[in-house]
Amino acid sequence: MATRNRKFISDIIKHTDTSHFLKKGKNYYITNDTVHIRITVNSFTYRVITTDKI
Repeated sequence: MATRNRKFISDIIKHTDTSHFLKKGKNYYITNDTVHIRITVNSFTYRVITTDKI
C-alpha cells in the first residue's frame, strides 16, 4: 500500500506544471486541480508533510 501511495504522489508531482508550485516559508505547496489535491512538501528535507483533497 505504501509503495502505491508513493507512486501516486510522485506521479502527481511529475505531472503538475511548475507554475502550480508555491514556496511559502519552509514549505512547497503543489496544487493539482485536475486530481483535486494539494501536496505540502518541506523545502529542506523534501519530505511530504500532508496531502489534502481540494
